Amino acid sequence: MGMFNRKPKKPSGQAKPDPIEEFWQWWERNQHSITDAIEKGTLNDYVEPLTGRVQAIDPRLAFEFGPGVESQHQLTVTAEGDPSARSAARRWLNQAPAADTTWSFFDMRQAAAVISKLHIFGHTISLRDIQVATEPTTTGLSVGLYHPVFSQLSEAERTQLTFIALDHCLGEEVVSIWLDGIDALPAPPAESVDLSELPGIVAEVRKRNSNDEGISWLNLKGETPQGPVVVSVLGRLNSAVNPHLDHYVGVTVGFQDAHPVYELEDKITAMFSGHGMPQRGMIHSGMMVASEVLLDQRLRTMHFYVDSTTDLEYQIRAVVQQWRDGEVLINAEYDPGWHNVQHLRV
Repeated sequence: MGMFNRKPKKPSGQAKPDPIEEFWQWWERNQHSITDAIEKGTLNDYVEPLTGRVQAIDPRLAFEFGPGVESQHQLTVTAEGDPSARSAARRWLNQAPAADTTWSFFDMRQAAAVISKLHIFGHTISLRDIQVATEPTTTGLSVGLYHPVFSQLSEAERTQLTFIALDHCLGEEVVSIWLDGIDALPAPPAESVDLSELPGIVAEVRKRNSNDEGISWLNLKGETPQGPVVVSVLGRLNSAVNPHLDHYVGVTVGFQDAHPVYELEDKITAMFSGHGMPQRGMIHSGMMVASEVLLDQRLRTMHFYVDSTTDLEYQIRAVVQQWRDGEVLINAEYDPGWHNVQHLRV
């Protein structure tokens, strides 16, 4: 008999206005005026209406304008590192128009083209003076940053400056996915590199832990109170990998023969079909991020994340209810930070 932790949510019949769709309709009407306002120095006239429309999507989001790399200007709507708000920012980006010579759009801060100076906390800080200590982790990198001005800043200010410098150097997405420990150091490290060298170091880490399909998977073995376990897991288990996949679905099945379990997995992952979007290319509605097999108990748990705006949880439940080879347990909940799989992070 199958066990289910709660009733599946069925799609609501009452459609509410989509604040993301409303944002882009407003943008289409006003983008030329905003471009002119940047040239005239009157962009402040649009701060209030933009703030209202961004916060209607999610009050935790912030926006900023900046010079573009392949376009004249760029608009970034960011969750500012908050995993629980990233899905809203990514959905905003997924509905963005294609970039052109005037505008491009991002949901995470991009790396700056040049390592420059910051005017912050009453100081003019040259990012070229930052020293970086690096330590490889299993699939990522831990870093510690030091700047002489740290002695004049509070702990909170040192931490904030550290993250600003890393976003400036690497971009918010790379920082979120590939960096593990991040520290503001109280003294110069014994061994260090310049901040400008960090992108190359991280690029090597990414290369070692990626393949043609993206981030590599790891196969691990361990012991639990229930006996030996075999784990397959995405090498970088972070919601920034696919922020719009914010709903967790864990499927545990008992089995006698492994082959039908793989067939079940294939049936589920086949639901995660992609669709093209102007700004992000092919967008998938779900992904498997890990699996665990308790060998003695012959139980396999598959960990999925899906887009909460779809009915994929309902579809997965319908498929799993047909399982007849052993017990079934489904655990599902809204989990934009991917907390349900952090025990598997390496």
